[in-house]
Amino acid sequence: MLDLIFYINIIAIISFLTVLAISFIPKFGFSYFLSLFVALALVVMFFLFNTYWILPVGILSLICAESLYTKNFYISFLFLSLFVLAYSLFFEFNHIRIIDMAFILGFGSAFLGHDKLVSYSRDNENEKGRSVSKEVPRDLVQIAGGIVIILGIFYIGMVKALFFLTVFILIYFLIINTVKDKNNFKAARFLTSLERENTKLGVGASWFAIGILALVTVVHDLNFIILVVIAVTFGDSIATIAGSKLKGPKLFFNKKKSYSGFFSMFAVTAVAGFYLMGIYGILYAVVAVFAEALSTFPIDDNFSIPVFMTIVYELILYL
Repeated sequence: MLDLIFYINIIAIISFLTVLAISFIPKFGFSYFLSLFVALALVVMFFLFNTYWILPVGILSLICAESLYTKNFYISFLFLSLFVLAYSLFFEFNHIRIIDMAFILGFGSAFLGHDKLVSYSRDNENEKGRSVSKEVPRDLVQIAGGIVIILGIFYIGMVKALFFLTVFILIYFLIINTVKDKNNFKAARFLTSLERENTKLGVGASWFAIGILALVTVVHDLNFIILVVIAVTFGDSIATIAGSKLKGPKLFFNKKKSYSGFFSMFAVTAVAGFYLMGIYGILYAVVAVFAEALSTFPIDDNFSIPVFMTIVYELILYL
């Protein structure tokens, strides 16, 4: 058994060096700085978790993200999926959090630092709230996604739910890369109908996927996870709908957001928070609404809400 693990680790190291080298090939247009940053961060993670598998997963995630919406995506996606599935099956589901950390590092770094993806996020930010007819269906789909995640956690358990969430996110990126220009299919037309004008398909949802995965990778408290999912799906969606429908005065610290949306989100999140976590739940609701209200380009609120709520949760936990 030890010999098998040894050879698997050797394969992981070779794979890491190979895909890192590929990321520097100019014709792919990858950011050299991002490749180095992710590579160094993965080496640190290796010493923390003592598994070589995170190395190729992290770099492949970076390559997948940077090649999103292009034909180059499929090769890196294939190998990334194989690594994620093989690791999960070989080391059992309980270790999926380690792989997800590398996955988040690669995708998150690309969405925050790669010029092409940053420009897509800028377009998405500029179009937010401009069309009520677009925002309401998008928010209803987001709420439905939150319900599915919560039910999944309840019925199949946290570990299996995390594994299936990881697989689903991989499939999601494959779908948006495949159907982005294929409006002759009903499914493609439905997805594009939900997207904002002048925005790449799935940019906002990609931030949502990365943020939720980051949450469930770090936190083990089921009630807190459910609260964050409610804040991102129900609370944020209600804020958008209320802000679009009710209008009203804008927040003095963010003229793109309204008081009606701000307090609507707080009401929904605070009620759920008090039910799930008592007085601390209200505190987390305050963090959620300010994270949503203060978030601006290049960080999407679908990412900032779970991240800042998790930071405050961890601070309270260790104080």
